[in-house]
Amino acid sequence: MPLDQVEAEKLASCVHNAGAKAKVAEAVELVREMDKAFGGAARPARRRLMNLQMDFIVPLLCVREAGILFEFESTFLLEHPWEIERILSVHNH
Repeated sequence: MPLDQVEAEKLASCVHNAGAKAKVAEAVELVREMDKAFGGAARPARRRLMNLQMDFIVPLLCVREAGILFEFESTFLLEHPWEIERILSVHNH
């Protein structure tokens, strides 16, 4: 849900230089555009995201090994034993 004007101003007041304020304003406007693209709160979604012709970023899946992040490759599935208990205990801390 996009920020209203008061919320956007409060958010902008949290940053102090002009570059950061511009980034905040850009992010607020981007969220508003995305909300409109998906139909907003009261309208049925008719436009598709691709109609906006906007770039987007897909983050890379990474694996942390010995404190270093590596781009995920299928070999990680083959080279390392799967220990679900260890994975769950790391994410529950």
